[in-house]
Amino acid sequence: MSDLPVITLSPLDADGILLFPHASVEFQQALHPARTPDADPLLPFAVLIANSTNRDAIAYSLRWICTRGDKIIHHETNVFNFRSENPGETLGSQRARIASIIQGVGGARLASSPMLRQQVAALSGFYLNQETIDIAVEAVIFADGAARGPDRNNWIPRWQAYMDADRDLSTHIVGSPAGGLRGFLEESANQAAALLPEGASERPDSFAVFANQAPAYEHCYTLIRGHFARLFLRTLEQEGSEALIARLQAANHWRRYPEIRR
Repeated sequence: MSDLPVITLSPLDADGILLFPHASVEFQQALHPARTPDADPLLPFAVLIANSTNRDAIAYSLRWICTRGDKIIHHETNVFNFRSENPGETLGSQRARIASIIQGVGGARLASSPMLRQQVAALSGFYLNQETIDIAVEAVIFADGAARGPDRNNWIPRWQAYMDADRDLSTHIVGSPAGGLRGFLEESANQAAALLPEGASERPDSFAVFANQAPAYEHCYTLIRGHFARLFLRTLEQEGSEALIARLQAANHWRRYPEIRR
């Protein structure tokens, strides 16, 4: 492995979010024996991220800062889950998971495929061509709303926008007459479409894609609200308004929308 670039780690030790390199005992123990070998070339460039606190983390962002000469390229992976009955599955208290640009590396759920092998070959080739790689925890949000990290790509305000948009839409739908839901949801989707270049909103995931690149909270909020509105419209069309309302009423009993604080 002497031909590997110099890899450094920038965890948030003071906040209890640790990083362990590929060669560590902790990382090796986390590897699943049934994993596909297709992704193994990426393992030297992956990390084990561990939550050593007594609080679940509902979101985290990692950045690979790759340097060769005067060229610096950033790769990111962002994991966020507030819509699950078990928000700690993102990175629960006293839990750890292997993190890579390709989700699932080192685990049992990543399936072998020609596309995966192609992606792994391209990424590992890129990493091997770097001089240095710093893997940094950019941001983390705990279940109580505490946010930590330098957040150089503004994920913390985006995550707040995600939670606010989902909460606001769900609250409005549950508290409104069933007959008026379609118009409200279509207007939310139209407001998001107005922020995109012409033709870009035709893709089903376009609002979410652009929301993930939004420079400010307000922009992200409108886009991701439009994304959720599209999802709710699909349920409305397939199952009807009563089913949509009932589903959101049930979800609102266990969903948590913490107010993020730095």
